[in-house]
Amino acid sequence: MPDVIERHQMSRQGRVPARDREYTAIDFETTGMSPGHIVEIGAVRIRGDGTVLGELSTLVNPGSGVDPGPTRVHKITRGDLDDAPPLADVMGNFLDLCRDSVVVAHNLPFEARFLAREWERLRLPDVAMPGVCTLMASRRALRLPNYRLPTVTDALGCPEFAAHSALADARACANVIATLVNSHGMGLTRQPRFGDLPRLATAGVLTPRPGDAPVARESWMSSLTERLRVEPAADDSSGELDDAYLDLLGTVLSDGQVSRDEAQQLAELAQQAGMSDEHVREVHRQVVVALRREAASDGAVTATEVTDLARVAEALDVTDVISDLRPTSQVQTQGSSSSKPVSRQQAQAKRTRVLVLGRTVEADALRSAVLEHGYQLARNLTASVTHLVVDEHVPDDEPRRQRAVELGARVLPASAARSELGLQATDAGAAAAPAAAVPLEVPPASKPAASASDQSAASPDSPEVGSARGWRDSGTRSAILLCVGWVLIGIGAFFTVIAALALLGGGELSASITVFLLGLLIGWPGLRLKRRHQAR
Repeated sequence: MPDVIERHQMSRQGRVPARDREYTAIDFETTGMSPGHIVEIGAVRIRGDGTVLGELSTLVNPGSGVDPGPTRVHKITRGDLDDAPPLADVMGNFLDLCRDSVVVAHNLPFEARFLAREWERLRLPDVAMPGVCTLMASRRALRLPNYRLPTVTDALGCPEFAAHSALADARACANVIATLVNSHGMGLTRQPRFGDLPRLATAGVLTPRPGDAPVARESWMSSLTERLRVEPAADDSSGELDDAYLDLLGTVLSDGQVSRDEAQQLAELAQQAGMSDEHVREVHRQVVVALRREAASDGAVTATEVTDLARVAEALDVTDVISDLRPTSQVQTQGSSSSKPVSRQQAQAKRTRVLVLGRTVEADALRSAVLEHGYQLARNLTASVTHLVVDEHVPDDEPRRQRAVELGARVLPASAARSELGLQATDAGAAAAPAAAVPLEVPPASKPAASASDQSAASPDSPEVGSARGWRDSGTRSAILLCVGWVLIGIGAFFTVIAALALLGGGELSASITVFLLGLLIGWPGLRLKRRHQAR
């Protein structure tokens, strides 16, 4: 298959500015996990400051009789596709939206494989678009239990969305890239190059499906999907599939249940994509272990939790993981020696529900720490919220402050939240910068970027200031050392040439050798400085 997307990395150390570029966030709903057919396209083009420039949303007819794939996940039926345009008719619209922009996707390699297969079917010329994976960029910016798109958007305080609707996923991805660029200061590690994409006829009529409402996450199991811990695979190819499979499984679990038929369908999709039976089973085992750990986090397991876990474990064919699990009341009645006293931290973990207000890196770091610690992260202020955390940019007249007090929640400033809740600093917190994020819904004029004078007025002890200063000082030293290296190399080369000319001209051998060695002694340190700079 052709390489239609050239992957670029993003990091806080990226020296290519990202805010002055344009991005097209894309998402495909597909017939499975192995490169088959695209059945829905969602794409959102934005400027780096978060301003939306255009959108595309349409169902795609993969051909008569082609099965739509995991309907339970993306909710697209065969009947929905019958009146949709074929991909050949809408590819022109898609390429026009992507032209001269950096393509962005969550789990970009997975989306790129499907695009490459369709590209091949349409016999389009080999052209590579620059692309960025927000999943990998989020791993560099945040420490989270998992990096599913809903988990990342929760941690970044982005709007809630209906997962596995292509346009909703693309909008969520656009929110993530805008926040990482503006709030977290991430840049590209190298300059993107834009190929000349083919110009195709565009479809006059598209078939977008009605927008879905976000799934309510009220059960204990559905709220856990953002805190599931499944270790990534050692190699990138398996990791790509693991991330995709965990995303599908998390979506199925989001309503608190999964049937054997659903689990079998997902397992078949994974096997078709190249995941072995043993590997799929291991992912299932880790998921159920995480669910069991959450159920027991307060030292008490209810009968409902045992029933739910048994149903999921049976569907995923890992019943051995919970074969010894019993409701706590039964265990205590039987006088089992396995009963343990409930620690204060265990009892607090399950009922602690935290809402963090703020669109700064520190607020993002706190949300990440809440998830990392195993607490529930709330999106809205309800009676179940136990702690409301506000960062310094939230106005004093924010209505939710007073409402939280009325509901009995504890209101904490961000500066005191970590010690109060026992949270450890995350990677995002260690590199935090108090710059406001720019949500896609807000025009840049209403939330201007910090001016140079504002930035220079920041405290010298601020982590971002220190980090930026260190980067600049390090870059300056590196440039100076490189110049010194080239000077030494030049002087060394000069003496070497003189020695060679003297020897050819009949000069004294010992003098020529001395000059030659002098050139080596001077030039060698220069070569070492040059190599050190390249290694940086």
